[in-house]
Amino acid sequence: MHNKRQPSLPLCKNMAQSLRTHKHLAYENQIIFITTKTFNDHKLFTNGAFCLILQDELFFYSDQYNVELLAYVIMPNHLHCLIWPQGKKTFSDYVQGIKSHSAKIILEHFNRREPSLPPVHAAARAAAYEMKRIKDPGHKRNLRHKIWQPGMFPYLINRPTTLQRKLEYIMNNPVEAGLVKSPLDYPWLYVNSNIYRIA
Repeated sequence: MHNKRQPSLPLCKNMAQSLRTHKHLAYENQIIFITTKTFNDHKLFTNGAFCLILQDELFFYSDQYNVELLAYVIMPNHLHCLIWPQGKKTFSDYVQGIKSHSAKIILEHFNRREPSLPPVHAAARAAAYEMKRIKDPGHKRNLRHKIWQPGMFPYLINRPTTLQRKLEYIMNNPVEAGLVKSPLDYPWLYVNSNIYRIA
């Protein structure tokens, strides 16, 4: 993703805060740390094919919605990302776009491949097992499975030290979870070099 201007930390007027109710809130030019979880914390993203789908959506909507994607980590049952919306689209638009489209593609992929999945990742069988467990007949559009937990957890960044702390959290998440020994070994971790000019 190409830089359109020199980054500088956009400070929010209030202290950084976690917000559960944010449907009608639009924070323009604010850096935001986002957490969103899979349905019932199922470990769908142990499958490399699913991670690739989600990764593609993160970058696609970053370009489409003019959102600077500063960092992300795709964990087995959740996603963390640091984003900087710079256009008319809000952080909520960005995350909802990613979740909606990634769910659609994953479901199409799974239904085509059932009962087996391509062995992209050593835990592909575990992911297939998880998919079989998350049937949700009440889900809208009558989809057979539900991928994402509704909603998200946004955290507004109010100072460079907070940004640095959240970046370190993203980088250390797979290490703390025992998935790798070093952040460099985790394939589903991304850090935009521009972030070091902000933090």
